[in-house]
Amino acid sequence: MVLPIGRRGPAPSGRPGRPPALLPSVPEAPGSRHEDAASGVPDPGGEAAARPYDARVFIPLGTDRPRRRPTVVTYGLIAANALVFAAHLAVMAARPAAYEPFARTLFLFPDALNPWAFFTYQFLHADLLHLLGNMLFLFVFGPQVEDRFGRLAFLAFYLVGGAFAGGVHGLTSSAPVIGASGSVAAVSGAFLVLFPLIHVRVLVFFFIIGVFAMPAWWFVLFGVVKDLFMQAAGSDGVAHGAHLGGYFFGFGVAMALLGLRLVPRETYDLFSIARHANRRRQFRELATARNPAVWKADIPRSGAPAPAAPDPAEERRAELRASIARALAAGDRTGAAQIFAGALDGSPAPVLPRDQHLLLANELFSLGAHRAAAAAYAGFLDRHRADAEAPHVRLLLALLHARYLGNRPEAARLLGELGASGVGPDHRALFDRLSAEVRG
Repeated sequence: MVLPIGRRGPAPSGRPGRPPALLPSVPEAPGSRHEDAASGVPDPGGEAAARPYDARVFIPLGTDRPRRRPTVVTYGLIAANALVFAAHLAVMAARPAAYEPFARTLFLFPDALNPWAFFTYQFLHADLLHLLGNMLFLFVFGPQVEDRFGRLAFLAFYLVGGAFAGGVHGLTSSAPVIGASGSVAAVSGAFLVLFPLIHVRVLVFFFIIGVFAMPAWWFVLFGVVKDLFMQAAGSDGVAHGAHLGGYFFGFGVAMALLGLRLVPRETYDLFSIARHANRRRQFRELATARNPAVWKADIPRSGAPAPAAPDPAEERRAELRASIARALAAGDRTGAAQIFAGALDGSPAPVLPRDQHLLLANELFSLGAHRAAAAAYAGFLDRHRADAEAPHVRLLLALLHARYLGNRPEAARLLGELGASGVGPDHRALFDRLSAEVRG
């Protein structure tokens, strides 16, 4: 991702010098590939003074969180980086002599700062592996953060995060720098705050080969710790300071937005987890306080009504929520869905956070538990009628009633509600097919 590049040395007589040795690194992941950059420019016929630092062993593939809206900005940024990389290669192949002014204008040189370079350097990459490594992390983590921040806010966050990371690099190194990993580190830091318990599917090449799920907090924090260690160990040709600056920016901005309620809080974001932990600590301190005066207000006076007994139904709901949360934290979505389905059949049904409810309803559908999935989708609509996903959920519920549960009148009612509120282009084809099936 972001990496320092060596300065150009003098070219041999009669031949243009070639660009510095630009080598890829993907430091956000545990076991990412790092390489040294040459401190000067070798003869074009010679070898670059570079050596591999380590081999990639963890490759992120995706997450298990559903999104509220289609991803637009993240995919646009990936496309922009790819187009800039292709244009860079074309220009350098056609006009090698243009490399020096190109680099001085668009790379981020800490000792000769151009204001626009804080943004242009984010879209330049050393080679194809450098580009692919950065874009893979953006593809995995970007859509979720974009979904929570909103599209324009996410674009501003990405660009400013990259600029901040470049500034931190300038404070820790005098080497020029290119690459998107400062921006991607900011996205990763925000992901850590927003979704610490979400599991990341990872392809592992380390003694064993396979796809495993690991909590996002472990995956991201491992990268942070590794960058701290490498920054303290000294220069290896990788801009660890930029990575750390990106992580710090993303973490701080996400916590501030949650604290100010500019981004809606969720039960399992890091801000809410910290608040709940603080409340539990305060309760424990009160419970173990030696001063009996602390509890005087809780002692009922003579003739005062006794405290109400705990509600067994609410206690049962709390137990079910805790069981579902434990199953999800262990990566067992099927087990969590089965617990949820069992609760839907009886009473009381647990009230889950919005994302958990939708995730488990989708899991029940994929497992073929059609009656339970229909009950879960109906419960979601009861609690989140104005949600951005409500039209999609209503269409899925109509599909279940029409094709699997044999309840065409209910399917017709749901399709009528969807038609009255407007059918989006993404839903039109399925809506038309289901309407024809229900009428027939």
